[in-house]
Amino acid sequence: MGQSLTYRVERHALAAPFRISGYVFEASDLVVVELTDGTHRGRGEGGGVYYLGDEAPQMIEQLEASRAAIEACESREALRQILPPGGARNAVDCAMWELEASRQNVPAYKIAGFDELKPLVTTFTLGADEPEVMAQGARNYVGARAIKIKLTGSLELDVARVRSVRAARRRPAASASRAGPTLPSPPGSSDQRRPGRSGRDIVRRIGRAPARSAAGRRWHHEQKWVDRAPMTTRRIGRPQRWHGSPVRW
Repeated sequence: MGQSLTYRVERHALAAPFRISGYVFEASDLVVVELTDGTHRGRGEGGGVYYLGDEAPQMIEQLEASRAAIEACESREALRQILPPGGARNAVDCAMWELEASRQNVPAYKIAGFDELKPLVTTFTLGADEPEVMAQGARNYVGARAIKIKLTGSLELDVARVRSVRAARRRPAASASRAGPTLPSPPGSSDQRRPGRSGRDIVRRIGRAPARSAAGRRWHHEQKWVDRAPMTTRRIGRPQRWHGSPVRW
């Protein structure tokens, strides 16, 4: 069963610049894809990955070059032979999930094999900024279970950033049972607040991976300090997935 393809680029301005080492994000450009067979519609989007040269212009080019094949495509498996991994295939794949669900008149999660939706713990990232700005950002993430912080390689400034964020999330021991968890230290390492612990050692420990805890489990700071964070408000109702992450809707 064929379908027609349309797409557009949406630019979502960030509330504040988001800085990482060597790059500053001021907006997020998303390619939004719609597939329709005249009765049913499927929607999806892709954000691409800038350091792979996979951004909105490249995604649009791929979609247009493969338009005929996409419109004749009958399955998500077949789509893998039409488009390479990346934002464009991501957007079309999501649209095909919703289109199939609409045709069957069931929620997309049913097609994916789930009986019900379950909440997932999300995570938050602080972009590299002045220590006091990052500390305030950490305080603003009231319900965060863990926070990932971006550093830039400037040793003294990075040490100040880590200390400021940790201090902002620290809580009195008496309130530990009522408050959310504070930022963790790597398993197997002493807390950086131990007397004699230098800022240089803090950064070395945070940046070292992998290591092993006493329990023998693998450790990587990116896994403990959080996976990723939403940078823009995303509308509920259309399938959304960042390149490389699971479908969530």
